[in-house]
Amino acid sequence: MACRRQGTSFTLKLYMPSQIARTLWLTGLLAAVCTAPLNGQFRRPKPKTEVSDHVAFSSHARLVLLPVTVTDRNGRTVSGLKPEHFRIHDEASPSQIVSFGRIEAPVSVGIVFDLSSSMERKLPVALQAAKSVIDSLNEEDAGYLITFDKVPQVRVPYTHDVTSLGRDLIFPTAHGNTALYDAIKLGLDHGRKGGDTRKVLIVISDGGDNRSRLMESELVSAALEADTQIYSISVHERLRPKDEEPGSAFLDRLSRSTGGMLFDVREANEIPAMAERLSQAMRDQYLIGFKPPEQGLRDKWRKVRVKVEVPGSSLQVTTKNAYYHQ
Repeated sequence: MACRRQGTSFTLKLYMPSQIARTLWLTGLLAAVCTAPLNGQFRRPKPKTEVSDHVAFSSHARLVLLPVTVTDRNGRTVSGLKPEHFRIHDEASPSQIVSFGRIEAPVSVGIVFDLSSSMERKLPVALQAAKSVIDSLNEEDAGYLITFDKVPQVRVPYTHDVTSLGRDLIFPTAHGNTALYDAIKLGLDHGRKGGDTRKVLIVISDGGDNRSRLMESELVSAALEADTQIYSISVHERLRPKDEEPGSAFLDRLSRSTGGMLFDVREANEIPAMAERLSQAMRDQYLIGFKPPEQGLRDKWRKVRVKVEVPGSSLQVTTKNAYYHQ
């Protein structure tokens, strides 16, 4: 199948269940995440484009494509797996894998940064975490910055000049209440400016919220609809107060539901390892496709679960937990 968009075509090489390699053409702008040493010393070279996932999480083309991250017990991504290592369950029914590939191409990254009063003592660590994320981006990527206290605002609009993302975080101050849910929703909405590129949102916060108009359930629905993977950096002091545990749990639920991950940070010396794992998790992914059921209710969300089975290994799978059946 050959498709074109704005005069450009892209090739997707996939492994099919028959074990015969085929080439599948998909429409859209290609996406992915860069990886680089996260101490800012140098940037990763221009990534090799392998696959497109602009129809990921949708059954509109009668094919659901799920970006999947596999990690070991140490949180390191696992490569080299094959289609036979994966199992997909659509609701309660097993589904056959009909396409399989890897993702590595430019990505649109939004950063949502908490400047509310609860972050005052954690601000130096949070800023260093943000810098590590920004330093890992490639010149082929795009991004934007949103900060918030009682009101979220777009501090750096969508841009391909990713080096500019940190300019408004040089001398920030923390004050006011926390509108975290509203800020994440603004991040999801602003990410639509990236068109069909693969979208990632990185939330840097302690997870508390006492000001948003949006409810948690509404935010989760909006995140699923936005086809955006959310990665959270939960920043806390060394001895995390009990009243901050619910916020961290919320960030974990939100990230996992969208196929992202939660990373806890309490001290500056934890940032390099955390940032490396986060960058690898965003970039080193499989793209697994299956067909939705021909029968059954349409225009509804369906739960999807992906498992990996490798004898003698303890591996964890991260992917979106639902798709919209049209």
